[in-house]
Amino acid sequence: MNKFSEKFHIFKIKRLLRGIFNPDKKFIEKSRAIFLKAFKEKPAYVTNSPVARNYYKFKIAFVSVLVLLLLAVTSFVYADVKNVGPNHPLYPLKRLSEGIQLELASSKNKAQLNDIFAKRRLEEVKELKENSGQNQKNENEIMKLKNDFVNEVENEEKITKNSQNKILDLCEMSKEIDGSHPSAQWVGFQKHCQNIKNKINNKKENNGNSSKNGDNENGGNYNRTKSAHTVPMNHFRDAGD
Repeated sequence: MNKFSEKFHIFKIKRLLRGIFNPDKKFIEKSRAIFLKAFKEKPAYVTNSPVARNYYKFKIAFVSVLVLLLLAVTSFVYADVKNVGPNHPLYPLKRLSEGIQLELASSKNKAQLNDIFAKRRLEEVKELKENSGQNQKNENEIMKLKNDFVNEVENEEKITKNSQNKILDLCEMSKEIDGSHPSAQWVGFQKHCQNIKNKINNKKENNGNSSKNGDNENGGNYNRTKSAHTVPMNHFRDAGD
């Protein structure tokens, strides 16, 4: 009896488990329909609550703006660090980055940035001449870059005192660009370079003449002083004896 009752209980348990883990087809179809209906419908907090809807929209907008801002900053940094050329898609971002740097920099740093950006403009002109064909668009771009170079040099000269040597270095670098695409601003800059060079040469000549005249005058004064105050050597010998 014990064995029979034990088997009977095992049979009932198996039947019960079979009913749980193997539901009938009607139950499966009904449950499937309920699940799909609930899945397709939006949650109540999204459809019915204005606060929840606004929060959801704000969250999406905030993430989108954050991603765009990150992409913009990355593009700014890349364009400036890589010093992209005028034909690069990120070149406008590079020029915009330069303007921001100048606005945020101190007076001393502005002069250094003007010097760096002036040299960049010369490199960009060379790149356009080497890699671009001869057409009106390129000629206009080259002329614009030359004028931008002149503006950078003028701004550096305004900020930095006694900067003639630095300006003259930029003048010498500008000679590497041929005389095509001249503008009134470019021609005026070349004349300004020549004036700086003439001033430096005249200053050197005047300093040389002044030093010569000073040596002659000092020599004459020394001779007169020596003749007036020279004491014969035998005078000290007599005093010593």
